[in-house]
Amino acid sequence: MPANSNIVLHLHYPAGKQGKSDQTKVRFKLNTGAYREIFISPELYHNAPVLQNGPLFIPAIQTKTFIEKYTVPVDASVLDMGPHMHLIGKSIKVYGILPNKDTLKLINIKEWDFHWQGFYPFKTVTKFPKGTILYAEAFYDNTTNNPENPNNPPKDVSLGEGTTDEMMLVYFSYMAYQNGDENINLDTMFYKSGGNFLIELDAKKDIHCSPNPNNGNFSLYIHADAEEKVNIYI
Repeated sequence: MPANSNIVLHLHYPAGKQGKSDQTKVRFKLNTGAYREIFISPELYHNAPVLQNGPLFIPAIQTKTFIEKYTVPVDASVLDMGPHMHLIGKSIKVYGILPNKDTLKLINIKEWDFHWQGFYPFKTVTKFPKGTILYAEAFYDNTTNNPENPNNPPKDVSLGEGTTDEMMLVYFSYMAYQNGDENINLDTMFYKSGGNFLIELDAKKDIHCSPNPNNGNFSLYIHADAEEKVNIYI
């Protein structure tokens, strides 16, 4: 990041927060060692040319299915992915067609829940070879049959940032591919979701489960070298 760069935060707030204070904090930590940069971006997004049958517009009292398509330009090592829609969205699935024509099954959310969404990590780093074609298919229901519909009676819904607007994005966290990345087991690795580095944990030394064995209730202790807020995927 060059000196004197501007850092822009894009924050979303729910209704009723006007006049209240924000407690968002941004902390930067300089690191040394063998770190690899992780990029996070919505390679499948809701505009042309990626959106194949746009614009993203769902008339009132109608349902619609939209398709996105993107060709991977270079070999990439992918760690996780995160589809994103709003309240009119009902289902979304993402898959890829590899250069050898095999199908790469990625995610299939049959009952989309706007209130419970996030990034879904792979068990192992997944290689997207150059030339892989990624597809997303999303179904939207702008009728009274959709209990999440924010409008009663339904109104036309189009692309926008508001919760009552709609989106169709699929984010990916990925690195430039290196030989052997497919052997990285993300179940035994720790990486910053939304961050920019990847480090390895020693499952025997850094992670302790108590009691073990257990009946389903247990405490998980993870050793960290410094105080830091992190996301843990189990």
